[in-house]
Formats: sequence, structure tokens, C-alpha cells
Amino acid sequence: MKIFLDSCIIIEKIKERSVLNQENEYWINATVYAEVGYGFLRIGKSLNDWEMWLKINRVSLVEIGLWTARIYTKLKVDLRQNPIDEKDLLIASSCIDGHGKLWTLNKKHFDRIPGLEMVE
Repeated sequence: MKIFLDSCIIIEKIKERSVLNQENEYWINATVYAEVGYGFLRIGKSLNDWEMWLKINRVSLVEIGLWTARIYTKLKVDLRQNPIDEKDLLIASSCIDGHGKLWTLNKKHFDRIPGLEMVE
């Protein structure tokens, strides 16, 4: 199964010092990379430490390309009456574009996004 990770899941896994189940494919986009990378730097760790965690857990980085941007743009217009955080919308758009499921602890941030599947 192709699973896109929200930063909150990664933070929990790092705190637990646990490794992701290797039966799935794990992905993040640049938004999640930046959010967690910022946290690493704030606590005195390096981006190399962060990238080592990604490598150990076999997490791949997906590019934010044209199709992701198109999905993002349409969702932002559709949800303008009750907007969603920009970063969350980019994460969801990458997930929809990549035909994966989103793994998050913040389901209420994402439950209004049509077409987005989440890990239960």
C-alpha cells in the first residue's frame, strides 16, 4: 500500500524510537520534509540526521509537480468558504495525485477534502 505520511506521524515514530512497517511504501512531499526538518534543526539535530531517518525507514520524497498543483488549486477554490491550512492542502493534494492514502493523527484537518483516502 502507498502511504503518504503527515508530519505528526513521523514525529510520533521518532519519539517512540520505532521504525515504520516495511510492508508498505511510504512517501512525503517537500512540505512534510520542511516541517520535520525545521523541528530537527530546532532541537540541535542536523538535516543529515533527518535524512538518515528517512533512509532507514525507506521513506521516499515525491515532487510537487503540475498535477499536484492543479489538484491543490481546484481544492482551494472548492473549499474557499471553509478553508484548510495551506500546508495540509498541499499534503492532501500530493496524496491524491500519488494515488495513496494519508496517515495522520489530525483527521479533522483533512476530512473535508473530497477524494482523499486516509489510513484507519
